[in-house]
Amino acid sequence: MQNAFPLLFSPPDYREFFCLKPSLIESYHVTFITFDNKKEIKFSGDLHPIHPQDFFNSTSVEKLELFHGVDLLDTKISYQNKVEDAKDFLRIQHIPKVVLSRRKFLPTTQPQLEQILVQFRKDFPKAFIYYFVNQQDKTAWIGGFSEILGAYNTKEKTFQCHSLAGTKHLQEAFTEKEFHEQQEVSDSIAAILSEFSLEYSTSDLEIITSGKLKHIKKTFFAITDEFLVPLLLERLHPTPAVCGNPVLLCKEFINKTEQLERKFYAGRISVRLPKLNIYTDFVNLRCGELYKNGILLYAGGGITQISQATSEWEETEAKSNALGQYFT
Repeated sequence: MQNAFPLLFSPPDYREFFCLKPSLIESYHVTFITFDNKKEIKFSGDLHPIHPQDFFNSTSVEKLELFHGVDLLDTKISYQNKVEDAKDFLRIQHIPKVVLSRRKFLPTTQPQLEQILVQFRKDFPKAFIYYFVNQQDKTAWIGGFSEILGAYNTKEKTFQCHSLAGTKHLQEAFTEKEFHEQQEVSDSIAAILSEFSLEYSTSDLEIITSGKLKHIKKTFFAITDEFLVPLLLERLHPTPAVCGNPVLLCKEFINKTEQLERKFYAGRISVRLPKLNIYTDFVNLRCGELYKNGILLYAGGGITQISQATSEWEETEAKSNALGQYFT
C-alpha cells in the first residue's frame, strides 16, 4: 500500500507531528529544494496531526532501494587530501572560505523510525523535524535542523534570518577560525540586505547548543513587503555557511571535488503553514537519505587557510553522529 501522505513533520517548539492530506483547497505547503536549486519536491494539502506510529503503518522501508555506492565515499585520508586541495584553492583564488561535505553510510535494516523521530523531536526542540519518501528515487529523507534561512511575519511585515557558523563540541572553546567563519556569513547577509535597500538591525552574537555541538549565531531583522520575500530567499541561498564565498566560484570547486551530489543536503525547506503562522525557509542540515540497507548521512564543514585536516574530518564525524547515533 502506498502511503497517502508521504511527509511527516514537526515544526520547531511543537511536540506534535503533522502530515498534509490532499484537499480541494491546498493552502499548506512544505517544499524541499536541492542545494543546486535544480530539483524540488512539494507537498501540499490540509494540515492534520498524526502520530508517527500511525504514519508508518501506511509505509514500509522494504520499498526503498539498496545503496551500492560505498566505494564512492570518502575515507579519512581522501577527505583530508580534499581539505588540503581546498586550502590550495583558497590560496590561489585569494578567497576566504569554501565548504566541503562528505557522506557516511551506516548499515541498518530495520530502524524503528517512529521511535527515532519521537526521540529526535525531544532532543532537538528548536528544529524542524521531518521524514519524507522520495518516490522518484525510491529513497526517504530524515532530518532536523534549526537554522533559518529566512522567516517572515505577515502581520508585522518583519523578515529575519540567521547567520550561523562555527562548530565545536560543547566542552571545546571557539577559536579564531570559528569566529572568522561566522563573520563571513554575517557580512554576506548584510550585503544582500543592502542590495534590496533594506534597513536592518542585528542581535549580539549568541552561542547556541544543538545536541552535543555548539555554534555561533547572529540574527538579522528587517522590515519589508511580502512580495520581496521570495526574491530575498533566492538571493540568500546558498549562504557562505553551506557553500563558501564567493558563491559561484565555490560552487564550481564543490562540483569538481565532491564525488556525490548533495541533493537535498544544504538545500532549503520552504514551509508555509498559515494556521501555525509559519512562513519560514530552513537550511536542510543534519539529515540523511534512507535506503533499504542503511542510511547515508550528510555532513560538511567550512575550510579556511588555517584549517587542520584532521580537525575537519573530526567535525564531519561529529555532525554525522548527531543523526547517526539514532541508527546504531
